[in-house]
Amino acid sequence: MARKRLANRGDPAWALTKAIYDDFGLRAAEPPLTADKTALPIVLSQRRGSCVGIASVYLSLAEALQLKAAAVLVPEHLFMRLRRGDRATNIETLRGGRSYGDAWYRKKHRVPSGVSAYMRDLSSNEFRGVVAYNLGNAYRKARRRKTALIAYTEATRLFPTFAEAHANRGLLLYLLGDYPAAKAAFARAAELYPRLPGLRENTAVLQRAIKRR
Repeated sequence: MARKRLANRGDPAWALTKAIYDDFGLRAAEPPLTADKTALPIVLSQRRGSCVGIASVYLSLAEALQLKAAAVLVPEHLFMRLRRGDRATNIETLRGGRSYGDAWYRKKHRVPSGVSAYMRDLSSNEFRGVVAYNLGNAYRKARRRKTALIAYTEATRLFPTFAEAHANRGLLLYLLGDYPAAKAAFARAAELYPRLPGLRENTAVLQRAIKRR
């Protein structure tokens, strides 16, 4: 159906959005975040997903249709960007595929300047890093700390400049008692995003814990 829409109208953003939301019936999942809202096979079977889960569907369909698409990261969210020649169209994953300009995202999500991970097309590895990070968040909320640490470690490997992944990895390392590794992870996060919310406080807690040892 997406291929037919694309042939009739030629607008890739419109064709993908109609196919995903209208034809397939995909919808944004309600919070809280759980692993099944990110994993592509479950998102497809339940037709519900987080912003990352829905982006996975977009990327898979775009690849099948040989369209140029990428995920774009902002604080605590991710949206899609499709390119056709010199034209770029943003697609909001949690609002039925509506299109908003870069300025809207910068204002709504308070995108800080100087953080390299934000507002650019992610590579395929970087997107997989965001998927791993979201899985880590879901596992952490489910109190599966060792599994969450594995996911965060994978996120930092795939997306080395993703400050939040380093910070959350540091938090899990602290909770699991590996203070030197936690300190290194927090330091790396601070290099990438010095004003990352919560980082200074978590670093201070870690420093006090180190002094008590």
